[in-house]
Formats: sequence, structure tokens, C-alpha cells
Amino acid sequence: MKGDRNRIPLSAKYRAALGQAVVCFARCEWAAAYCCEALQTGYIATIEPKRKMAGTIADDLVKLVSVIADANLRSKAEPLALAFQQLVKRRNRLLHGKPMTGPRKQQRLSDGTSSWSITNLNDVADEFAECGIEFNDLYHQNLK
Repeated sequence: MKGDRNRIPLSAKYRAALGQAVVCFARCEWAAAYCCEALQTGYIATIEPKRKMAGTIADDLVKLVSVIADANLRSKAEPLALAFQQLVKRRNRLLHGKPMTGPRKQQRLSDGTSSWSITNLNDVADEFAECGIEFNDLYHQNLK
């Protein structure tokens, strides 16, 4: 029913941290996709038809940057592409998390070994944002 979501005890701060992490990752993912587009014209048009998920985009980006002829540019792009691969794994642990109830009956997500606290969510959101900002800089300063 409409409003049933409010029956799940989830604090506004937790919702905000979770939502911000999701948006920060989405921005990072699309910044990575635009770097792929700059390295392979038409890449963006393949994402929806081929149902490319973040992991595929990350793998594609690693392959594309590995063949950049300019060694200086490749040395900037490769670590960023590899970092994005790792962030995809972190995002997957978050979004495919399991629900759990905390000590004060609050709902949290768990990756199976530990819970996603607000601090953890904020930290990973910062990592997603930093990576996305670096992709944006790479794209606008070196690839566009």
C-alpha cells in the first residue's frame, strides 16, 4: 500500500547517506562511460542495447585505457580505471546487501560480514564522488 515504506524503521540520516552513495556512484559510472566514449566513438550507444552494467563498463574502460598510445595519458587513466573496477565491487556489496536489524531496531544493510553504517556509507560515497570527479577531469582535460 501507499506509505508502507514508512513501516520500515529507517532513519532519515541513513536514507540520506544511502541515497547519496547511490547518486555518487551513478555519476561516477557515467563519467567512466563518457571516458569510454572518448576512447571509442559510439560506446555510449552500446550501453542500453547491450545491457552493460557497471562491471562491464569498468572492464571495457580498463581495456580501452590499456592501449592509449600516449604513455603520460595512459599513466593517468589506468590507475583510475582500475580503481573504478574496485569501486564497482564495493557498490555491488552495498546494493546487493542483505537487510539486518541493528541493536536499536534500526534497519541497515549488510554485505554479509559487516553492516553499512552511516559512516561507511558516507565514506564510500566520498570515494565514488572522488573517482567521478577524477574521471570528469580526465575527460574534459585530456580526452574530449
